Amino acid sequence: MRVRVRFVGGLRDRFQTEFEFVAIEFASPTVAALRETLANRGGPWAVLVDPSYRAAVNYSHSRPGNVLCEGDEVTFFPPV
Repeated sequence: MRVRVRFVGGLRDRFQTEFEFVAIEFASPTVAALRETLANRGGPWAVLVDPSYRAAVNYSHSRPGNVLCEGDEVTFFPPV
């Protein structure tokens, strides 16, 4: 399954990209699974394990257990 991931604010600068498509290979594709997939890249990506970095799915605030669907857009943004 693929989702579009958008990074805003300081995350866009940290990751040097505004968005990308990410494949999630988990049985239960959740926001938490996506966060784990990205954080496992290491380096600057590891910051995403910090829960103060919030996520929204299709422009609505989300919780870690929210299930993702093919084509969803997940936005990560830094703490305010």
